[in-house]
Amino acid sequence: MGREFVYTGVFDEVDAALGEKFSDIIFGEDAELLSQAENAQPALLAASIAAFRAYGDASLPRSDSYVLGHSMGEISALVAAGSLELGAAAKFLRLRGLAMKRAAKGAMLACLGLAIEEVREIAEGINGLYIANDNCPGQVVVSGTEEAVAKAADAFTAAGAKRAVKLAVTVPAHCPLMEPAAREVEKLLADIKLLTPKTPFVSNATALPESNPEVIKQHLVKQMTHGVRFRECVQFLASAGVDTAIEFGSGSVLSGLVKRTAEGIKAFPIEKKEDINVLS
Repeated sequence: MGREFVYTGVFDEVDAALGEKFSDIIFGEDAELLSQAENAQPALLAASIAAFRAYGDASLPRSDSYVLGHSMGEISALVAAGSLELGAAAKFLRLRGLAMKRAAKGAMLACLGLAIEEVREIAEGINGLYIANDNCPGQVVVSGTEEAVAKAADAFTAAGAKRAVKLAVTVPAHCPLMEPAAREVEKLLADIKLLTPKTPFVSNATALPESNPEVIKQHLVKQMTHGVRFRECVQFLASAGVDTAIEFGSGSVLSGLVKRTAEGIKAFPIEKKEDINVLS
């Protein structure tokens, strides 16, 4: 997770902001500790911004049209856009993760092979089940109580889904069960200085660009209890003429989602130094 980009200074900044050697958790071998929400979220932020800075240090020709994140990745996108200071973002994500753990226990399930309309119809018939992520055509994640998610797995399979995969999480993100966390996040954001993004920020809540810092804060709160509209975000980028997307951070999942949503957009994940050379 970004080890090759330690020279950017990002991990030192995050350590200082959190008041501990947090990078030891990021680069350590305790996967269970790292996977806890209060650690995973600032860790992903650090990896994303380290890769982003490394790309900037390469001084490649660039024309940034928009920034976009998925779920907590919106915070990374706002840092990249100059809207939010890195240290403040790290502290916010740690507290956001803790708030989510306190809010509710539940489960999440990825449905592969059904359209969003089919998933929505099934979800509306199961009490305690909600659409959490509309990731790309044929990939939708639902969230809710353990009982509701178990029912959904059988219902999706019966409806013809290729797979129904339970995610390794205990927090039902992006659904009304996160209302207590949303209220905490709202209070946290009230004390955070957010500037107008230097690059247009596409919101998960509306799948449209937003520049007003106060409205962005409202969207970040809404995101806690409503689904992530990532497929629509990518479709907006395609309609706006975007032909290249660069993913910064750990893994290439979002690049895959972009490719499956918009054939006209080439997607490049940046995880290692050699990945930057591909774009030179």
